[in-house]
Amino acid sequence: GYFNSGVLLMNVDVFREKGLVRAVLDYAVSHRDRLTCPDQDALNGALCELTVPLHPRWNWHDGLTRRILKNNPGEKFWRGVTPRQAVEAALEPGILHYQGVHKPWRYNWRYEGKRYERAMRDAGLLRGPLPGRTPLAVLKKYLYKPVYRMTGNKILRLRERFDEEDRG
Repeated sequence: GYFNSGVLLMNVDVFREKGLVRAVLDYAVSHRDRLTCPDQDALNGALCELTVPLHPRWNWHDGLTRRILKNNPGEKFWRGVTPRQAVEAALEPGILHYQGVHKPWRYNWRYEGKRYERAMRDAGLLRGPLPGRTPLAVLKKYLYKPVYRMTGNKILRLRERFDEEDRG
């Protein structure tokens, strides 16, 4: 499987003992013409035999939400994540990874924007509105609320389906 390096848990003693920093750097240099996400690709290439996957709740991102919605629940895996694990992670994420344009101050089916805004204000880092809070963005968020609700409901239905399978 290919892991996302946005959130990593590493055993630094093993890294030191096996000289893995050098291995990752060497991989990056020797494959530089083919790497599209240089740090992530080099880590995956150099460490492919040494990784242990974590539950996706420890690196949840909106790409997994979109995949759940497109996924055939009968499909066994997607990038090493089962549909059941993806549903569990969507409902109870441990770490939210905001990749690409999916930031907590932007609209999405979750409500992290309010938590993010409160944390920024409490830390004294935000005095005005959050970035992207234009009148058009606020209107778009309001108009998308039914979509967010449908997304959340679909994920809840998938969880119910998995729970029924466990009971049956």
